[in-house]
Amino acid sequence: MYEKFVAFTLTLDDLGKSIDKTQQSYHAALNQLSVGNGNLVDQAIKMKQLGLKSSKEIPSKILSLQTEN
Repeated sequence: MYEKFVAFTLTLDDLGKSIDKTQQSYHAALNQLSVGNGNLVDQAIKMKQLGLKSSKEIPSKILSLQTEN
């Protein structure tokens, strides 16, 4: 039973590391989307302001990244 418990805790630790790595990658992707001159969010907003017709809206979570950076 002890061996199984240790194996389980090692697997759980690996899972935690994978979740952390995934979260880091997610935040890096969001930064690429919304940070810097000419970022994609700014470009999309400018296209909409210039009259682009679309029934879809940029999610508020993505727009809020603009005010954070």
